[in-house]
Amino acid sequence: MSVRRVDRLFVGLTASIVVIGLITFVSASLGSVIDSSAEFWRSVTLQFGLGLVGGVIALVAAFSIDPKRIKQWSLLFFIGSLVLTAATFLPFIGLTLNGATRWINLGFTTFQPAELLKIAYVVYIAAWASRPFNITRVSEGLLPFGLITIVPMLLLLLQPDTDTALVLAASGMAIMVAAGLPWRQIAMIGVVGVLALGLVVMVRPYLWDRIESYIYQNADPLGSGFQLNQALIAIGSGGTWGRGFGQSVQKFTYLPEADTDSIFAVYAEEFGFVGALLLIVLYTLWTVRGYSLALTAMTPFTRYLIVGLVSSITLQVFFNIAVMTGLLPVGGLPLVFMSRGGTALLSALLAVGLILGAHARRSA
Repeated sequence: MSVRRVDRLFVGLTASIVVIGLITFVSASLGSVIDSSAEFWRSVTLQFGLGLVGGVIALVAAFSIDPKRIKQWSLLFFIGSLVLTAATFLPFIGLTLNGATRWINLGFTTFQPAELLKIAYVVYIAAWASRPFNITRVSEGLLPFGLITIVPMLLLLLQPDTDTALVLAASGMAIMVAAGLPWRQIAMIGVVGVLALGLVVMVRPYLWDRIESYIYQNADPLGSGFQLNQALIAIGSGGTWGRGFGQSVQKFTYLPEADTDSIFAVYAEEFGFVGALLLIVLYTLWTVRGYSLALTAMTPFTRYLIVGLVSSITLQVFFNIAVMTGLLPVGGLPLVFMSRGGTALLSALLAVGLILGAHARRSA
């Protein structure tokens, strides 16, 4: 099996975003010092130790594995991630925070199995879509795809984690489009998806509250619209060049989840419009380069794997920044490579390793 060189541009773009993310994370985490300096150092240690060091190890390991092996293990990987996600509902194992049951308590930190599930799902769908079958036939393509996708989505919706469920389904759809799913069936899935989302909103009042606060952004600035209004204040306060590194005011008690969901607002306040634009350009270049790697992948499996992973990460980035700038209703997706979460950063770098390995191998 011949191996290409590692794509240096993709590695460079990833490294640039990660460095920016770590710098911003340290600054954003300073807001927690008011409550507990121990919590600040614990978060920083986990982000650099588990997230960065562990993530680089995971990246190298994923790159080293032959995609043929990954394809062979895809079903086992997928089932294992489903079991871990279901384990969040078990007493003494799962952890519930703010009404959501999404974490497994490891003692020294928490682990969110959904991060692994997003990757495992893409790996399995890529393997499934690369087999010989007639994708234009509903019984061979659309129907089994829907059955495979509904299982992890139901688990995520029960947690509840609606945003991750949407990202997971969208990444699977990206693979199906790349595999040649007819546009009529794509439109059919779109209609069903909108109806299903409407049903979820109807049975989850807090989702409707988010939509209302999005439509009427100034109606309840101290209630449902608080996070968005504080984020917009932070972004606006940055001006053209920003307040400077570490000088964010909003991260101190004003901005909820300053080092997780709202980290883009902290970054924009400190580095201004120019810095925010630079970060968006870096993410855009990362996405474009990722899809270009898919175009030159040598096998259907590696091509679909890259498309699914790049789509998953890009969608999360888009949703996070769109929420912080008021373009979408408030959600709970972190900013990939930047937000607090050692396991999240580790998982993102694991995905990068899979992308690089899939592109480098000429056979799979």
